[in-house]
Amino acid sequence: MDLITLSIVVLFIAVVAILVRYFLFSNPKKASAHDAEIKALNHILAGEKKQALAILKEIARMNTSNLGAYLQVGDLYRQIGKPEKAVKVHLDVLERQGISLDYTLMAHERLAMDFEALEQFPQATQHAEALLKVNKKNLWALQALHRFAVKSGSWSNAIKAFQKENAAGGTADPLLPAIYKTEEGIQAKAAGNLSDAVHLLKQAIKLSNKCAAPYYQLGKIRQEEGNYKHAIDFYTTFVELDPTAGSIVFAEIEKMYFELGQFEQVEQFYQRLHKKQPENLEVVIGLANYFERKG
Repeated sequence: MDLITLSIVVLFIAVVAILVRYFLFSNPKKASAHDAEIKALNHILAGEKKQALAILKEIARMNTSNLGAYLQVGDLYRQIGKPEKAVKVHLDVLERQGISLDYTLMAHERLAMDFEALEQFPQATQHAEALLKVNKKNLWALQALHRFAVKSGSWSNAIKAFQKENAAGGTADPLLPAIYKTEEGIQAKAAGNLSDAVHLLKQAIKLSNKCAAPYYQLGKIRQEEGNYKHAIDFYTTFVELDPTAGSIVFAEIEKMYFELGQFEQVEQFYQRLHKKQPENLEVVIGLANYFERKG
């Protein structure tokens, strides 16, 4: 065998050795990582979150550039009741240099959920608002802001969030603004600001005259003031709007008619209500109780 032929043979053997090393050692590693991710996914689908977390933590440790694994690790920490660890993981992703816009947005979304789980709503709001800076009609972020405002009792912010959410295609209950304004009125009353409470409750009715809650609260205020006529009017509207809950004021209405010296009006009240709500058993029971008391 001459020198040239020997060189070709040696070169061929070297190339084969490199290829064998690549296929036997490089690809199995990639396949192994892929298999691990599939295994973690199967654990997640089976509800075995701690097992999935252990696998994904190892994947992230072996490949620190695998941001998807890091995001999943943070999600699992939150889901198993450790949102403070989820915050650390997701902040680590957000603060990395040169990450794509998609990963930035995903990190903000995860952090909003993490802080919500911690009931730290100002921080949760900041991350939801970061999403809206990129897309003002991000429905998830708008719904999140609505939810955070309600959970923190920020009723004026809840009304604004509701309006933006539905303007972007949301389907939140149209009665909600009136309910939130009613909650504002209840807060004002609890703080001793009765005139503000009445004003807010009347605003709630303007927002939706189909919402029963403000009528009930106004009825209570007028009853406490001794203004029984107006209290009865508000309670009556409340009963008409919410038949299932109306029975909670029947005794109060009867009591006020008695105080006004108009106890005979009780029967007329029940009869009018019965005509409007013939299937309302509570009205029938109230009327029967009235007749029983009359003997």
